[in-house]
Amino acid sequence: MPAENGPFPEDRAAAATIADLLEGGWAIHLFSAALSAGAMAALLLAPSWQAAIGPVAVLLAGLVETWMALRVRFDARCFRRIAEAADGPGLAGFDAALCRLGLMPESKAGRPLAPRIAGARRLLARQSIALLAQIGLAVLAVLAFSGRP
Repeated sequence: MPAENGPFPEDRAAAATIADLLEGGWAIHLFSAALSAGAMAALLLAPSWQAAIGPVAVLLAGLVETWMALRVRFDARCFRRIAEAADGPGLAGFDAALCRLGLMPESKAGRPLAPRIAGARRLLARQSIALLAQIGLAVLAVLAFSGRP
């Protein structure tokens, strides 16, 4: 069946697999949200503005991770739709809807599934990096606040 009438079965399987992988990004986000909540508590209890610098940095990294998490979750849902679409407009119709809503530039419309999957994997990796940065900042904030070198 041509791509215009729905994805090939192997494309649907690949879309389902990447959707499953991307849905794991929610666990990354939950860990980041817990760090952000701890940073917010530390910020509220900070005795001085110097002590607040670390928690603010952790919160900013958490905002970056949250943005990435929202994008990863959206991609997971998009790939899930592609995987479950046996008939219908296929990728061309999907691209048209995204372009019409301003969610995708016209220049990216019409790409095959493989580059889309590669982009989604990069986005999930960036979300993971944002969490690692947040963890690193939290450790530094704790060390700085406790007076350890």
